[in-house]
Amino acid sequence: MPHDLYRSAEALDVARLEAVSEAAEVLPEFRGFEPGHRLRLALLREKLPTANDLRALDGARLGSVVIEGGLEADDRAFKEMQRLFSEAGGIVGDVGMLAVVAELFVEEGGLDADELQVVLRRGDLMVGGFSSEPPARRREIFKRVVDGLGLPVDVVGVGAEFSFTHRHGQLLRSTGGPGDGKAPESWQAHVRMSPVDALARVKALAGDSADELTWRAQCIQDGRSPLAMEEGREILSTIVELAPAADAYRIEIQLALDALTDLEALRHLCRGEDRLTAPVAGFCDPAGNPAALEVWTGQAGHRLVLSTEDRAFAQEVSELLGVKFLRLVQPDLPTV
Repeated sequence: MPHDLYRSAEALDVARLEAVSEAAEVLPEFRGFEPGHRLRLALLREKLPTANDLRALDGARLGSVVIEGGLEADDRAFKEMQRLFSEAGGIVGDVGMLAVVAELFVEEGGLDADELQVVLRRGDLMVGGFSSEPPARRREIFKRVVDGLGLPVDVVGVGAEFSFTHRHGQLLRSTGGPGDGKAPESWQAHVRMSPVDALARVKALAGDSADELTWRAQCIQDGRSPLAMEEGREILSTIVELAPAADAYRIEIQLALDALTDLEALRHLCRGEDRLTAPVAGFCDPAGNPAALEVWTGQAGHRLVLSTEDRAFAQEVSELLGVKFLRLVQPDLPTV
């Protein structure tokens, strides 16, 4: 039987959340909040957070950080991407990455590649492409791309049985190949040129077929290395300071939650329908079926959410905790 969700009728402060967690300890097979729990903060913005907003993350143990934005591919957008690489390239360390992807119109007689990529990772500049065209056509498409960009890469083989070689023996990645029995869909090759030069070549080759430019700055790591955590924080603060243009921004941060009280500071980063979800407790109903309490944190406060398939048990939990719950007909309703 699927679980029903019950949300607290009112927002709770963090002191009340801790009191509720303690009161729930008498429930069968109780499992309480575990310090170090990782949660995901996802923000979609028309504007970047400010440096003042980021103070909500002071003291937080950051894991992965991803910030990206998109622009219509015109001259202004390419200039903005060149500025981003010129001024933010120094933030890319051992686990960081700065990338620009040009999404292209695929039309008959055109370039027929879906994407052209410029990626800076660990000090290495990579240029690549992606195509969803039929396998038999990809060799011709990718050859036009590497030749048009003037890259030291050869596309060898015939038909769908092809692969890539780097004339200087540098790093080269591709998905698929003759050994996998399928034609590559994407590739990236190490190049010895500046990111600004690489973007200029992409712009010249893409021409009017470029539809959108997407930039991405990220630090993907497990959050356990102090050096990596500091790099993620630097990437976040640098991008906020530079404020590269975008029609919209997506920010995704993984962080460790050591106590339910930590949610109050993080709440100040939330806007609109943003939501942080953290577990409060797990337990069982009288029949031994799993049930749980979690907290949904948004701009307006913290809401306690009960998950159980037993409606009578939901009422018992409500009385035990002193919290009035309202049953959610749709689990994805706005939370606060």
